[in-house]
Amino acid sequence: MTKQFGEKWRSLWRSTREFLLAMDADPLEDIHRRVRQLETAYLQSESERQAALPAMPVDEVTLQK
Repeated sequence: MTKQFGEKWRSLWRSTREFLLAMDADPLEDIHRRVRQLETAYLQSESERQAALPAMPVDEVTLQK
């Protein structure tokens, strides 16, 4: 009796777990979200850095090359 109950419980648990995993459309969604956040932060820091650079007159830029 106990053995049958254990087998049924494991079968139910396995089926439930497989169902829940199948419901998750993208198991890597959290990783994708974090990568997007990093990309956004990087692009924002780049734009802030560009804005912080002093503007050079055109003739000074051409002399540096």
